[in-house]
Amino acid sequence: MARIPPSRHGTGSGPRRPSPSWDRPAAEAPPRSCTCCSATQPSTGWPCAHATAALAGLDGSYHHQAVDLLIEIAADPSGAGGERLQAVERPLLASRHRRDDVARLLHAIAADGGLRGWERRQAADVLATLGPKNRANATRLLHTITVDPSTDPWERPEAASALTELDPSGRDHGIRAMHRVAADPTVSAGERCRAAEALTGLAPHAAAEALRTIFSDPALDPLHRRRAANGLTRIGATYRAEGLMFLRWQTTDTSLMPFQQALACKDLDDLQGSRAKSTTEMITEPFLVTFCCFA
Repeated sequence: MARIPPSRHGTGSGPRRPSPSWDRPAAEAPPRSCTCCSATQPSTGWPCAHATAALAGLDGSYHHQAVDLLIEIAADPSGAGGERLQAVERPLLASRHRRDDVARLLHAIAADGGLRGWERRQAADVLATLGPKNRANATRLLHTITVDPSTDPWERPEAASALTELDPSGRDHGIRAMHRVAADPTVSAGERCRAAEALTGLAPHAAAEALRTIFSDPALDPLHRRRAANGLTRIGATYRAEGLMFLRWQTTDTSLMPFQQALACKDLDDLQGSRAKSTTEMITEPFLVTFCCFA
């Protein structure tokens, strides 16, 4: 009688094929370790986990060890936020079997007040993709970041913007958080401009008010005032005319450096295609004068 060949799926009279190492329980995985976490040279944190994760892509016997190292780094509250995020976002953890672990780690990162606001926001953004329950948790975490005074001013509007995209019911809170930064005179002009620009699509009149306050303040850097005027031109016809008027004024303001006048002139070029003096002339003129004086 002819012998029945073994089945590819492990059924029949033939011997059953062993399952791949990454599909077995951790206890079945053969004991392997990379050279950077041997008995004589213990784990060195993220570099070791990164190397082991790379090995796991080549040799499945390293899979469980790599996963354990990544989880250890992501769960370490003393670790750098960027490294913890990188660890939890590695493809090795992108498995439905690991979803609860990943959600727990992301929640811990987003709730860690000792980390930077942008790191916490990124963790909340990823957490929101892991189902309705985690989306609700991410919304609450973003709300907390927007009112946390320990975060940098530019980080709070970014969290507020993410909140308004994630939860329409949080729109009003997000707008208020952005406007607080945009209108705060103790915040740097650049961060105020950034907050007002983020606010433009949500509350144009509030954004215009904040931008107008910035470009009308003679104590601020002309570059920030020009940025605010440019932002105003993108809101609507009425505000556009006001922004263009300020840029025209900058092109003729003799208290400004020539390059600052030239930048305002270039902005007018980009916005309406006309100019009183060519941008090239305004940029090269001061250098030509200096050259002639010292020639």
